[in-house]
Amino acid sequence: MREILICIIIVSIIISLDVIMQNYTKKSTDEVIGQLEKLNEDIKLQKLSQTELKEQSIKIKEKWQEKNSTLAYYIEHNELEKVETDITSIISYIETGEYNLALDKIEVNIFILKHIKDKYQLSLANIF
Repeated sequence: MREILICIIIVSIIISLDVIMQNYTKKSTDEVIGQLEKLNEDIKLQKLSQTELKEQSIKIKEKWQEKNSTLAYYIEHNELEKVETDITSIISYIETGEYNLALDKIEVNIFILKHIKDKYQLSLANIF
């Protein structure tokens, strides 16, 4: 009976931690995706100057670095590095005025972030 109780406690701790990780991953990726979508819209509508767009993209990078430090504990570093590399590319494309390339990188980055969110979500597809 004691072993069963210990197993139940361990399983409940694992499930609780998984739920916490999922919520943090979802919140983090949704925040960065929201900022990227706003940047995407601002570039398309051309309502901000190049300097303002650059500042906005730098804020996105800072937000990502803040979230990245925690996500790195349980998400593959390769995927996190892809996001960081693409954000850096977006900043450099905005600096050089190549907005079409920046828009492409934004779309790729949004896709990668959605993939990270889906991949680390507890579902039957991810279990089996």
